Amino acid sequence: MQKFGADLLDQHPFVLIPSVVSPHSWNLIIDVASAKAHIECVLDEAFGLDGRLNKALD
Repeated sequence: MQKFGADLLDQHPFVLIPSVVSPHSWNLIIDVASAKAHIECVLDEAFGLDGRLNKALD
């Protein structure tokens, strides 16, 4: 499977594969080195974790 994926990324900078978990989800695989010419940073902001998602340990 790794060779199959590597061969796809040799041919295409982006590969989109349907998820086996959900029919509404997809997996995007990117070869950053070859995709740089196709990528533009539109917005860059710091990641902020919502504290409500982590319950305090007692």
